[in-house]
Amino acid sequence: TAFKYFNGFYVSAKHHLLKPDPKIYEDFFHSFRLEAKECFFIDDNIDNVNGSIDCGMDAVVFTGNVEQLINVMKEKKIL
Repeated sequence: TAFKYFNGFYVSAKHHLLKPDPKIYEDFFHSFRLEAKECFFIDDNIDNVNGSIDCGMDAVVFTGNVEQLINVMKEKKIL
């Protein structure tokens, strides 16, 4: 599964926050003790992606093409 590539995951419903509210991204950073520049955000909603970018993350809109996503992640040296 895709989760083998990640150190953890964040479920917004458990934190009672919604994207693209900046509070959710800040809570994520705090929860994982990360800085925005250390993060890469993937979402199929452009507003959520733009919200993450506004908070300092690198991000990509997921179009459903897994191969394209993997290529983007390889280009950014995430994989």
